[in-house]
Amino acid sequence: VKLKPGETLFIFPFNHKEKTASQTFERIRNRLVDLGLRTLLFLDEIDQIVWDIEGERAGAYIRDRKPIDKDIWRVSLLGEEGKKNNEENWLVFQRPVNNSNSSVEIAYLLGKDEKKNREIIIPVNKATLYSYFTTEKESGLNFLIQGHFQTTPSRDNVLQDDEFNILLISETAQLLVQSLEYLKSTGQLTVETLLTMPLSSDDFPSESFFRPLYEEFRHAMLNRNLLPTSNGEYIKAEEAKLARGSELIQLLPTSSLKALFGFSKPYYWLSDDITRDKTPELRRFLMNEIHIDEIDPERFVRQITLEFLSDQSDEWLVKFYEFLIGQPALWRPSYRYSSDAGILRAKPFIRTQSGEMIAPFDREGSAQVYLPGPE
Repeated sequence: VKLKPGETLFIFPFNHKEKTASQTFERIRNRLVDLGLRTLLFLDEIDQIVWDIEGERAGAYIRDRKPIDKDIWRVSLLGEEGKKNNEENWLVFQRPVNNSNSSVEIAYLLGKDEKKNREIIIPVNKATLYSYFTTEKESGLNFLIQGHFQTTPSRDNVLQDDEFNILLISETAQLLVQSLEYLKSTGQLTVETLLTMPLSSDDFPSESFFRPLYEEFRHAMLNRNLLPTSNGEYIKAEEAKLARGSELIQLLPTSSLKALFGFSKPYYWLSDDITRDKTPELRRFLMNEIHIDEIDPERFVRQITLEFLSDQSDEWLVKFYEFLIGQPALWRPSYRYSSDAGILRAKPFIRTQSGEMIAPFDREGSAQVYLPGPE
């Protein structure tokens, strides 16, 4: 067979000692069919694999790799068999390893947010470690990492005590933070992106080979402006507050947060896409791992003072009263033999016609302020 420049010919002899030629043929055929798109993801010198089984099936795996910045590529993978097509799109970051001819890579899977009509980073299920080809070693991550890792002969594990492997995983952890900085610069560092990060120390215990990625991510959240806020900016953990409900974010701008909680420095609300119901794991990471406070309605009203309320406009107080309609526990009366009255019943949050701020009820529960009558 005469080969064209750039072509490679593989010859598979059907002479296995324990398998018949037909069994070997069947095995090779099945492997070609199941080869998978991601086989080409980290193979820089191979753009396509085309296979054809005479009289039966034919297909192809095709990769399109386009540079979008220094050491950053968009990679599209396409699998074709008959009329069936399968496609994946990836954002791949690369980092050269010092004093070697090697590099490490991180690949994020791209998907579509149909509601907002935008491309987002989505989790990879059961991600495995890649050493050019996939291994059987699951990483516990939601994205793919690749490097010239030394694995066991069966490729089911990685040599954790190997010095070069330790260097590679450390460089990969640095690349993770580097990729987040780039995603911030392009507006792609969203809550969806954070959901793909290593968020739980329990998933990456101290003896885990992949622990450095968790440590570097946590350190970056504490010390870099990488947390998305409700106004589209990015902050570090010490400047952040979580809101229990988007109504609080609408009610309390940054200036109010500083007046209530900031003292010498301002605070900012994190994105209202972070909630107990929609993003529980991310919320736990923010609260438990990097110690960001969550402000709920009760804590908010406990924090407000007469001075704070006196400084607010009539328009703000109207919004505050509207907010309280949905929080009846904060102003409920006490029941017989009970002391569970809402904390606002005795707080001076009602503004009178004269501009004075008074509590709606006295200690005996009698009303201290009234709506004006029709006359």
